[in-house]
Amino acid sequence: MFQPVVVKELLDCLSSADMTVHCGYKNPEDLVALPDGKYLVVSEMAEFLTDAPGTLSLLNLESGEREPLTVAWSQPASLRGDVACPAPDSVAFSPHGIDLARLAGWLAAAAGG
Repeated sequence: MFQPVVVKELLDCLSSADMTVHCGYKNPEDLVALPDGKYLVVSEMAEFLTDAPGTLSLLNLESGEREPLTVAWSQPASLRGDVACPAPDSVAFSPHGIDLARLAGWLAAAAGG
């Protein structure tokens, strides 16, 4: 099986002169910049081939800190898009492939998977 070459500093979570390493993320898959330029949305996938859930988090570009991103699963159907579309199973949520779109004053994240 092919194993990519990984710089030791990355494995040890150490920054170097030519790269800054941000640690504390679980299986970070995708990054999307928020319009304010202060944060990146990070999709943290579940372990491959498990039923464990994943999550979304933020990378604060000023502090370099990981910040939790709370998903409002209990929003009324009228606020989450097509009313015929049921809410996702939050227990099985594992974001993979994310994007942002402005929808009538809201900033909506879409996660495929």
